[in-house]
Amino acid sequence: MTLRERKKKETRHSILSASKNVFLTKGYAQTTIDEIAEKANVGVGTVYNYFQSKADIFITIMSDELVLDETDIPMSLVGHLKPNSVIDCVLTLVSRYLQVIKLVQKEVWQELLGAATSNPKSEKTLLDGMFQMDDRFIDKTEAMFQQLKKEQLLHHSFAEKEAAYAVYSVVLTQFIFYIYRSECTTEELYERIKSQIYFIFDGKYTEI
Repeated sequence: MTLRERKKKETRHSILSASKNVFLTKGYAQTTIDEIAEKANVGVGTVYNYFQSKADIFITIMSDELVLDETDIPMSLVGHLKPNSVIDCVLTLVSRYLQVIKLVQKEVWQELLGAATSNPKSEKTLLDGMFQMDDRFIDKTEAMFQQLKKEQLLHHSFAEKEAAYAVYSVVLTQFIFYIYRSECTTEELYERIKSQIYFIFDGKYTEI
């Protein structure tokens, strides 16, 4: 990596780090590019050299947090199948994503969903970014099911893509419930997801 490339990487990291701090402190709606630039010790123009908008910055932060490589897919359970261990794989993957949800205050999630749905044109980057993160979750879940099926831990007729969408539907539904129920905690969110995952998948895998 050249000195110029290293400098650009450091500047980008500085902007993202500063942005994350401001977002968590002030929320999405109240954060401005000017504040991000000041916090990162760069000019406003420099911020725009790296990111198109505030929404672009936020989605990048969330996407970076949600990056999963193959070692994050809970395949360590494969080869040690016991009752409900396939479900354990699903819940391990879900838990990784819930860690990101915990990073952001509930009020900020409310802001984001409100902004993305009430102003779909002006917040297109935000909305598209959210859909991309959803797609990534579905793809990773499907990949996990494919591997489990390859290892003959799922029946040959098991539909991986449909199962991945079923998991996503449960997580999304319970996430929205969590966002708009002030009394619902992240612990309760997980327990509600866990209960529904068991309901859907219990007994749907190969017995050994």
